[in-house]
Amino acid sequence: MNPDVFFENFELLADAPNGVQKLRELILQLAVMGKLVPHDPNDEPASILVERIKTEKKKLNKKRKK
Repeated sequence: MNPDVFFENFELLADAPNGVQKLRELILQLAVMGKLVPHDPNDEPASILVERIKTEKKKLNKKRKK
């Protein structure tokens, strides 16, 4: 569903049985998929960021032990 169709039918969707709950679920699903905000193509993947954080934590732990 593209945004134009969504907004044209928003009232119909909201008034449907369980419509508000379904809209909340849709918004949550879109948020988890990263579809609600524009993305910077220069951002690194989360997996790389997690590895960098783990490496930094190991360095900090080694410094604390000294």
